[in-house]
Amino acid sequence: MSGSLAFSKNFVADAFKVGATTFYKPEDIVLGEYAFLPWVRTGLAAAIQSPAGADLRGVVVVTADLVASDGSQPAAPVEKTLILRGPGDVVGIDPSQIIRREPNANIVNAEETFLAHIEFDRPELPWLFSPFAPTGDTLQPWLALVVCKADKVVLLPSAPGRPIQLATTLGELQPLSDAASWAHAQVIGRTTAKTPLADRLSDDHAPANLSRILCPRKLEPQTDYIACLVPAFDCGARTGLGQSGGTLELAWKRAPDNSDAATQIILPVYDSWTFSTAPAGDFKTLAEKLEGIAAPWTIGRRIVDTSRPEGGFRPWRPVRKALFKYSNAPWSHHSHHPPMARPRPAPGARHDVMTCA
Repeated sequence: MSGSLAFSKNFVADAFKVGATTFYKPEDIVLGEYAFLPWVRTGLAAAIQSPAGADLRGVVVVTADLVASDGSQPAAPVEKTLILRGPGDVVGIDPSQIIRREPNANIVNAEETFLAHIEFDRPELPWLFSPFAPTGDTLQPWLALVVCKADKVVLLPSAPGRPIQLATTLGELQPLSDAASWAHAQVIGRTTAKTPLADRLSDDHAPANLSRILCPRKLEPQTDYIACLVPAFDCGARTGLGQSGGTLELAWKRAPDNSDAATQIILPVYDSWTFSTAPAGDFKTLAEKLEGIAAPWTIGRRIVDTSRPEGGFRPWRPVRKALFKYSNAPWSHHSHHPPMARPRPAPGARHDVMTCA
């Protein structure tokens, strides 16, 4: 075959720039309706195979038929195994990919009932360098968000080209065994919307999609915190610290009984910010402080004057009426109503003069 591949059928200059079949229209956006996806993968990573043995990178097997442009040769099948970058190949992320931090950086009155989280522009970023193939709805992200008490951590400088380091104890970190549950992608519209999910996750619909990682730590009132985005795999943590080796084990593990709370740990930090919580006083707390009181007798009642009913009805004369009790005596089944004892005022009853209709 001679000539350039640029003249081949279906050639695209950038495989990641293949347009969506449904174009993005802001006027089609329906706010208030969202779909949350447990993971997203695009490009070659969508066909990734988990690493074998001690390998740190996933692979993709690509097959294609090689055809001579002039038709002089029969089609020849070609198969190649491509190695994709993994968590051990990363020392940082592009800051422009971070589109939101919650609570906001340096805020001093964050509500302690909220969960801290970070959002990214690309919907596939939390799983971009995960080396494994997904298992159903579960895929371990290569990043994790930790939130530590400010007085329990130290941010350390690092060598040039490496991220800063977080020195703390395991007691300040959540387990990573369920990290997949704290990351998701978000698109506007339900999963059954007219526009396919694949299109809504594409670059053409970038204003309406994102990804998010949350930290499951329950915050405390009036506390200073530091939130840090860190690697979730051991090899990623070692690379960020300038160390060699590493495995695809989790970057840290927690003892079920919290006996490892005082164990020291150092992690590289891809992004960080500080915030403080306000005194307890969110809506739930304030609502729980409400106490009911007995309402005055006038609440829910209104005095109605029926002495001049109009509409052709004659006026009713005033009568004196007292509250009375029914008798508990049995009555005959031939009677439609039980007999009443002689009306007598109930204990403490008020005698009111009222006009009856």
